[in-house]
Amino acid sequence: MKKILLASLVVAMFAGMAMAQPADVNSALIPVTVPVGGVFQMTLSAAAINYLPLLPGDFDNTQTMDVTVRSNWKGYTWILKVQQDGLLTDALITEVIPSVNFTHTSTGGAGVRADAAATEFVTGTATTFYTCALAEQKNVGSPTVIQQQYQLAAPADQAAGTYTNNLTYTLTVTP
Repeated sequence: MKKILLASLVVAMFAGMAMAQPADVNSALIPVTVPVGGVFQMTLSAAAINYLPLLPGDFDNTQTMDVTVRSNWKGYTWILKVQQDGLLTDALITEVIPSVNFTHTSTGGAGVRADAAATEFVTGTATTFYTCALAEQKNVGSPTVIQQQYQLAAPADQAAGTYTNNLTYTLTVTP
């Protein structure tokens, strides 16, 4: 019995010593940082709008502009604005096509369109025509496309000439 007791004591002693040994496994916390750049981009489908010749009294609504917006700024509402730099004016700057005769509407997107009904282009002031929906704030994988359609009516007494102006599109964001 003494032998069994002595053997048990020896086994327990070795087991205790094994437990008291330092651990074979060491661990360390390693931080990982991944900066992801912001995307806030607007592209237009055309560099210019060129109408075919119109006669006085003609109406044309065939011209469009696709405005594509990509953003990965979740929590930020983006807004599309447009303005014209002046009325459609002939080369001699003596004749104009009134603003009421040059309008726009838009389709597409899930947000709010301020130009759902025909809206005049404003001269000199960028006016909102589209405000994104919450789901469009982070749309980098599936960009939002807003199609703006132009309506142009040549007045019945419009003088012959080539009329020009410039449109400026602006993409802004609010937190």
